[in-house]
Amino acid sequence: MVKLLNLLLLCGAQLLAEIPTTQAQGLVGQGSGVAGARFGQGSGSRSGLGRGCCCFEEPEPEPEDPVECNPQCPSAHAKIFQCNGRKYKQFCGIHVATPTLRDFDVPSYQACFDSCVQEPQCHALDFTNNHCWLKTQGVDPPPKPMPNNQDISIIFL
Repeated sequence: MVKLLNLLLLCGAQLLAEIPTTQAQGLVGQGSGVAGARFGQGSGSRSGLGRGCCCFEEPEPEPEDPVECNPQCPSAHAKIFQCNGRKYKQFCGIHVATPTLRDFDVPSYQACFDSCVQEPQCHALDFTNNHCWLKTQGVDPPPKPMPNNQDISIIFL
């Protein structure tokens, strides 16, 4: 019951703040009691509140630091992962048989992954022996076994 009365008081005070009269402005701006504290005035003010606002503002989300995306084969085979906001399915020892956008040597799987993320047309990749193939399509691969489980393919979902 107290919460309901408090909510009604807040809504009434907010409505009064909208009325352009000196008397109404004086009622809202007193700076004491519940209304003053809830409107960010007086001793009970809380950060995130401003005059005429009865709701807490959600803080801006902090930008996430990049996460190294390197699930290990063979335990990562056919599992779904999420990394840096991208969801993907990883395959071990299987080749993604879709058209290649481009291929190049890279120092690591992470460099191949990052290259695909930066390329808008890349929807999948193959990585083996420090060579990266960026793929234009991301369909589940047919079961085309590769020489060993260290051959990594991913498909962005």
